[in-house]
Amino acid sequence: MALEIKKYPMYYAGVKQPYSKSAIVGNLVYCAGTDGRLPETGKYIPDVAEQAKSALEKIKGALEEAGTSMDNIIRASILLRNMEDYDRIREVEIQYYQQHAPALIVEPPASKVIQSHYFINPEALVEIEAIAVLSKDRPGWEVKKYPMYFAGIKQPYSRSAVVGNMVFCSGMDARSFETGQVLGNNIVEQMAAALDNLKSTLRETGATMDKLIETTILLTDLDNYARMRETEGEYYQSHARRMVDEPPASTFIKTASLAKPDCLVEIQATAVLSEDRPGWKVTKYPEWCAGKRLVIPWFSAGMPHLSKAVVVGDFIIGGGCAARTAKSEDTIGTTITEQMKVTLDVIRDTVEDAGGSMNNIIQTFILLKDINDYSLMREAEMEYYRQYAPDLVEAPPISTVIQPYSLARPDYLIEMDALSVITR
Repeated sequence: MALEIKKYPMYYAGVKQPYSKSAIVGNLVYCAGTDGRLPETGKYIPDVAEQAKSALEKIKGALEEAGTSMDNIIRASILLRNMEDYDRIREVEIQYYQQHAPALIVEPPASKVIQSHYFINPEALVEIEAIAVLSKDRPGWEVKKYPMYFAGIKQPYSRSAVVGNMVFCSGMDARSFETGQVLGNNIVEQMAAALDNLKSTLRETGATMDKLIETTILLTDLDNYARMRETEGEYYQSHARRMVDEPPASTFIKTASLAKPDCLVEIQATAVLSEDRPGWKVTKYPEWCAGKRLVIPWFSAGMPHLSKAVVVGDFIIGGGCAARTAKSEDTIGTTITEQMKVTLDVIRDTVEDAGGSMNNIIQTFILLKDINDYSLMREAEMEYYRQYAPDLVEAPPISTVIQPYSLARPDYLIEMDALSVITR
């Protein structure tokens, strides 16, 4: 499945940014998190609807520059400052698709929405990421979408999108597909309901929970984290035994609220249909710490351990990393520069262990404890690339950076996951 990489630089007001606008990998096009800045001036219109239109316009331009169109988007991620703007953003999205991508009205992308405490620029109210295909009909990469319904009402996003052998699921919360009502009042009940929804979503495509390769879990209360992971492990024991020993790569995000206010947790997932297709072998790399296979850090044994990376064909999907190595559970460094270097060391070791090169990282998702550390973080990143991945200085990964409401540990200043490609 030899994959070629091509990146397109990002400019604002004529200034090249330290991340790329988009990256083509095989038949997939990944677009960086795009906010409402006007590309000519770098200025913002102080209205969330206008910012969303500007972000969608830039995604449209990025996809056309890459040789495809908005009609070919298969997953979109919306990052919002204020979840009260959710309905308005969906309205803007539909209106934009009606005008510029009518195919997405009938078959919208899979989707998730994340509330961010702050973006890089304090004037930003919304950011949008997207994944598209160059062609829906390329052999081995054919696209099929499955609509999302709640209480018989079709939603403005798909339940899942299958691209060849990969299944991209929308965010799954604890709502019943049949009634639209939230099932459960506590994290245990809601996590189990969300996993039930994910299981049925995968089954609809022909996949199973055992084929999970990646999850992003959104949680409204950090105090629920341990019980959420315990519930996840218990669910895998009953419904996906393989995941107990070979869990997906996972990133956790603390959010203030979800699209449905009564929901406590949401899971976005990626899976494969089959590991038997030529070129789609799946290999998981469990994370170790101080000589022990890692369970949830800083919690007792008996909970599900994590995979630091999952190799799917020639893709290397990394889980969330921070400034903590396999030698100890202790966080290393007290400044953003120190923690960024350690975090990148972990990512480099992970990519190289999986048979790849840091030069072939195509996407990063970065969580900062303090968005004011952004410039120092980027400086440390570029300095690291100069030493260990010089190709990324000229053609950096696409990237999204947010400040969530908190990180997984109080002494973390940064968490980061990365998507890389093995080139042959």
